[in-house]
Amino acid sequence: MRREGAPKCQRSTSLGKVGRGADRLGSRVHELCSGGPASLGFVLTIGFPAAAFDTNCFILARERGSECVIVDPGIGVLPGLAEILRDHRLKPVAVLLTHGHIDHVYSVTPVCRGEAGTAYLAPVPTPRGDAGREGELPAYLHGQDRYRLADPLSGVDVGLRSMLEAQFGSAATWTEPSDVREVRDGDSISLAGLDFRAHHAPGHTEGSVMFSLADVPDQLQGRVGSTLVSGDVLFAGSIGRCDLPGGDERAMDRSLREVVLPMPDDRLVLPGHGDITTIGQERRSNPFLRRL
Repeated sequence: MRREGAPKCQRSTSLGKVGRGADRLGSRVHELCSGGPASLGFVLTIGFPAAAFDTNCFILARERGSECVIVDPGIGVLPGLAEILRDHRLKPVAVLLTHGHIDHVYSVTPVCRGEAGTAYLAPVPTPRGDAGREGELPAYLHGQDRYRLADPLSGVDVGLRSMLEAQFGSAATWTEPSDVREVRDGDSISLAGLDFRAHHAPGHTEGSVMFSLADVPDQLQGRVGSTLVSGDVLFAGSIGRCDLPGGDERAMDRSLREVVLPMPDDRLVLPGHGDITTIGQERRSNPFLRRL
């Protein structure tokens, strides 16, 4: 049962977010990279919003000219993504998906296939015996959201489809990636020289997952101690909405209480929408955390 007087997940114009942020560690995610990309220790970190819903897409790499991981390639990201990969000579080796909503996964298949210039350097071939086609990158997703990749457009209403068609000049289409690798809570995933840990945090969807890593941006050393890609679980001043199919307010409360709140205050949060923040900032000011 929701506590009396506490804010609740409600409908909004975004697929992911409810409410508004409070104080911000940074103005927009991509401004973390103002004057050039930030680095996580020795790691290049680049974030930019997608063309629809301002879904944040992140590119993580050890350095220029190295392998990289792409997180949540949403709608209309291919031109910007290709430019970043080309400018920094990056080679994608995998895609991480925080959940299966269309605004976070729409471009996963063309990215995995290296289409539209997103494979600046040749992708690493899929090892023989794996499920994917040779040369196609793997996409990592929690198993409970695996079903969403069969057809994420099925949950998109006609009005939104028409809006996307008007914006991009063609009807939305979908092809499922051929190499999907399911992750579980606590899994350690080593990709592109980076070590990620998966944190299952249902509520926004059944299979919402966050990914943490020990590295931090050089620009923020002394201010943050580790990094969390939070998807649509946690935002600056808000959380993911729970009123879409597969959403569950009680599950979200458990995720916030048992997964998010135990995290250290100095953990940088790279969210699925909006501005960067920290766990400590959200513990102090986020009404959805303060009510727990």
